[in-house]
Amino acid sequence: MTLHYHSKRKHFSLYFALVHPYYEYANIVWAVRNTVVLQKLFITRKRAVYVITNSSCYAHTYPLFRKTHILTIQELHKLQVACFMFKVDKGLMPPYFSSVFCINADVHSYNTRFASNYHITVHWTSLLHYTIRIAGPLLWNSLDSNIKSNQFKYF
Repeated sequence: MTLHYHSKRKHFSLYFALVHPYYEYANIVWAVRNTVVLQKLFITRKRAVYVITNSSCYAHTYPLFRKTHILTIQELHKLQVACFMFKVDKGLMPPYFSSVFCINADVHSYNTRFASNYHITVHWTSLLHYTIRIAGPLLWNSLDSNIKSNQFKYF
């Protein structure tokens, strides 16, 4: 029993040391709706979860992802975009980003309930919709105010 536990722990450690960094690196840039690439990456991530949990390849993966606390590609992308926007919001990013992102109160002088939200720039193509310039403010504006506060933990 302990041998099985230790091998599962080793697989888990190996996954987070050798595989996970590739999914994490520059995720906010490359994980923007390229469904063919994302599907292939999701399949490789599923295989890794099967190995870690010693499950059959026919097992449903959603419970396995939850059990191992491994995020799907889409969840990892949302988390990293939210962390990026948190850093922008708190002024923890280089000054360039303060010119890229602005709040609605900077665009117009009307006192609206969305004045503190980030302004979404007009975009004409669907590809631009998924870039960090548009997707970041969209995600950040959709979050609950408690999450956006200082309680938000970033890495």
